[in-house]
Amino acid sequence: MAALSAGLALNPENPTSLQLNNLKKFLGVKRRQECLLENENWVIIEDFGHHPTAIAQTLTSLRNRHPNAHITACFEPRSNSACTSIFQEGFLDSLTLADQALIGALNRPEKLKESERLNTKEMASMLQSKGRQAHAFSSNEELLAHLQSFAQKPPATHGHLVCFFSNGSFDGIMQKFVAFVR
Repeated sequence: MAALSAGLALNPENPTSLQLNNLKKFLGVKRRQECLLENENWVIIEDFGHHPTAIAQTLTSLRNRHPNAHITACFEPRSNSACTSIFQEGFLDSLTLADQALIGALNRPEKLKESERLNTKEMASMLQSKGRQAHAFSSNEELLAHLQSFAQKPPATHGHLVCFFSNGSFDGIMQKFVAFVR
């Protein structure tokens, strides 16, 4: 769409004359479905997604590209809005698109009243009631330990895809998990 728009702006009579050779060098946007590791058993992705719509669109894209993979979504509620209960239903809907949802520790929970916080344990329970494997963790290190235990089981027939959704570092567990399965 961007190329077509640029072509129309530069040459409305023949928008397809725009040269696109340099697009071959474009590696994509950092932290948007960025592949951290891909081998015969694992695809590990980092995504800046921290809003339900972005997470849903990313999971839909990943499912389309890897239709037979077991998809695990690791979500770190970190942004100011993601930590609140305002998007809880939206996060539930988006995380049901994964086979397994692992919800990390709420960032800076003390800054919110308990009634205003995202309830990660309730989310995990509701996801389980919808037929998804789901867990909420009180620390991101606990989430990493769960992932490492999961990784020691024989891979699914068509491999595993793990996508880390965070607008932060996820306490470094993405890189630790990549090193673990490498």
